[in-house]
Amino acid sequence: MKKKNFKWWIALPGVIFTLPLVAAACGNTNNKEMDRKPDQGNGQMDENKKPDNGNNQMNNENKPDQGNGQMNGNKKPDNGNNQMNDGKKPDQEKDKMDGNNKPDQNNGQMDDNKIPKPTPPEKKNDLEKYSDEIIYLNLYVLNFIKIGEFLMDQNEEKLLKVLNNSKSILTDLLDKKIKDKKEINLGLQLIDSMTDNLAKGTIKNFIQQDYVQSLRDSNGQYSNYLKLVSAKFSNFALDFKGSTKNINLLLEYWKKLNEESKNSISYKTIIFLEYLLSEIKNNKNKDIVDKILPIVMESIDKKTELDATKIKQIDEEIKKLNQAK
Repeated sequence: MKKKNFKWWIALPGVIFTLPLVAAACGNTNNKEMDRKPDQGNGQMDENKKPDNGNNQMNNENKPDQGNGQMNGNKKPDNGNNQMNDGKKPDQEKDKMDGNNKPDQNNGQMDDNKIPKPTPPEKKNDLEKYSDEIIYLNLYVLNFIKIGEFLMDQNEEKLLKVLNNSKSILTDLLDKKIKDKKEINLGLQLIDSMTDNLAKGTIKNFIQQDYVQSLRDSNGQYSNYLKLVSAKFSNFALDFKGSTKNINLLLEYWKKLNEESKNSISYKTIIFLEYLLSEIKNNKNKDIVDKILPIVMESIDKKTELDATKIKQIDEEIKKLNQAK
């Protein structure tokens, strides 16, 4: 891919346009009722006491209480449990207040206190083992280079993938960091706003106004995040100059990435590699790049890791690139 000049944003108009924050309301889903236990299935010891099931017992008549045993010895209860004729319950007769006769007050669900709660799986952080420099270089490509490309080709499907990858990386970065959290949260706000505007069809205006304003103005809404990412790239690229700059950047980045990866490389860390490979592709390097790029792009597209075998394949080709420069 021919190297592009990404100073496109300087000519674009920039005005501050603050998007409202959308707050998500979380309703109370607790539908438990009070634990009221109706007196169903209890023997009636008092002739004047009304059972909870609505059958009025005015005296010791022989009318069955809808299957509940009465204390009158002249009538057997419908449920087949014989009651003693002297009005006393046998010792083994329990209050039938267990779950078999209790009305279903929880809509057929178990009480929350009785449901075994599984231990939630530990969240995997794909970027835990990588240095901040590695992570920020990939964010530089996503949040600077790829956004500039969108203004040229207007490919919304590609931009959505860029935004999704950005959010995933920023979320992992926020999880592992103890500093720069304010700036990282600004980055997440930027990505959320862009995703929202993409869905509404206003993404181009948002980039030309809010995004560009944050590039131009140090007090812009997302300026602190964009300055942080840009500075990380500038520091990494500072010592690389001349016609072989991008090749040397690639060689240095691959060396650092390989050292930190420990035989498996996250797709989130090869976005910068894919960009540099595209930049150095020319007649001299074409054969080498054509062997590496498909491996890298497949991993990014499928969101899979590079295993030891693929890492070895890439490493062998990059060594050839080093010899050919």
